[in-house]
Amino acid sequence: MELHQLRYFLAIAEEKSFSRAAERAHVAQPSLSQQIQKLEAELGVRLFDRLNRRVTLTQAGHALVPFAERILNEIRDARRCLGDQDEEQGGAVRLGMIPTIAPYVAPRLMTVAAERHPRISIELKEAVTDDLFDATERGEVDFSVISTCRKVQTLHAEEVASEPLFVALGESHPLAKKPALEWADLKPVRIVTLQESHCLSRQVEKVCRAHNIKVDADMPLLQLSTLLALVCSGLAVSLVPEMATKTSGASCIFKRIRRSPPAREINLLRNSSRYQSRAAALIMQLAAEILRSITGSKSSGRPSTATCELILADA
Repeated sequence: MELHQLRYFLAIAEEKSFSRAAERAHVAQPSLSQQIQKLEAELGVRLFDRLNRRVTLTQAGHALVPFAERILNEIRDARRCLGDQDEEQGGAVRLGMIPTIAPYVAPRLMTVAAERHPRISIELKEAVTDDLFDATERGEVDFSVISTCRKVQTLHAEEVASEPLFVALGESHPLAKKPALEWADLKPVRIVTLQESHCLSRQVEKVCRAHNIKVDADMPLLQLSTLLALVCSGLAVSLVPEMATKTSGASCIFKRIRRSPPAREINLLRNSSRYQSRAAALIMQLAAEILRSITGSKSSGRPSTATCELILADA
């Protein structure tokens, strides 16, 4: 069994096509097919079914996928570990970040990283929380910046900052004239949020439900910028993270909730069962530093709980 055979196998499994897998692997399709035939012959099983130009995994193929991923990840980790023996700190760091944090943190992080660690390159993956959990667990990213947690045996979440959520209003909205807001003020207004795949949506729905406030689920939005544009026009109200308040237009007003103001945890997530390169450790440390600076947080960096979706502060 050869490593390149496992790479070809996974490429076909993901692409569901021999031709696309060959293109992705930069190899001729006949050569790729030949290597898969050799792998099947060595293992004594058929890995793929080919019906009407469709390629699907057999039961044996499904069983092989996690082993192939694990083997290739271990080889990748070994190479990174050996590369760390070089006294100069360099290399590529694969960073995941959720969309409600990335626009406000990633540019500053990458700029400061380039100044302090010029031999380290950062590859950014922007994705929703569930996708980043999967990517972190599979080793597709070295660590992720998220704002919600769930229990996964191999993953470690460290709380590095706490960020307030503000009520976002158009400047012409009646509530914009009030010096401070109470939860009761939000009951008669239309509240919108992002679609369910965003952790911010789940956070907003959870805190509103706790105060018997209904969220309009008929307009799930993909982008925070679209949400803010809608809010600034006076058509709706929302709860947004403090980071978003610093880049919105002048037509938006942001108010704190006076009693029990909501806030979200910001966490750094990594796979504790995988090797962490020195470069990844440096960028992770820098990310924590920048997140604390942006949010004004003095979090101790303690391990996060599994219920860190939202913090409800006391009055």
